[in-house]
Amino acid sequence: MDSEQKRNKAFISGAVLLIAIFVIVIGGTYPAREAAIREQNLNNYDTRVEQQLQQALIEYNAVLNRPHNIDELIASRDKLVSAYWSKYDFQTPIDLYTRQMGETWSLAPGKYNQRWVETCRKLADMHRDANQLSAAVVCYQSVLDHDLKYLGRSNVNLIRDYNNMGMVFYLLGTGFEEREKRLEEFKKASRLLNQALVLVK
Repeated sequence: MDSEQKRNKAFISGAVLLIAIFVIVIGGTYPAREAAIREQNLNNYDTRVEQQLQQALIEYNAVLNRPHNIDELIASRDKLVSAYWSKYDFQTPIDLYTRQMGETWSLAPGKYNQRWVETCRKLADMHRDANQLSAAVVCYQSVLDHDLKYLGRSNVNLIRDYNNMGMVFYLLGTGFEEREKRLEEFKKASRLLNQALVLVK
């Protein structure tokens, strides 16, 4: 065998060895790379949010399809609303809480209705986050009126109510370019926040 053939044989042997090394390395790291891709997908925010929504839907429908009490329904609905909120879907929670307003309204006739108040407040929060500020004002005002009627003017819940109302009027004000309209809403916000401060003191 002459030197040229020896060189060719050595080159081929080297190439085969190199290919074998690549196969071993790639084959050995492939499961790790696949696991890393799966982990990345699981950690991806959108993927996790979608998984949470699907799980919340399953749990909510399971509650609906078996005998349940109002507190179980509210708890499963809150979890579902939270999942929709994470996807910046505000209309579905608004629809769910509007339905719940009717379900809770008659639970405590003639006295303080905690479940209705909480539902109305959460509905107001959703309207606020959806930038439906006029609707948020109506809901927050309803909560304030109910608390004033049944809890009195010095109850600590009013701190929350005045704060919520003040915040939404401030947000309304920021939406006006005209100075007078802006100041009008800011004055309402200031009065309400000052009422909250009085109660805090």
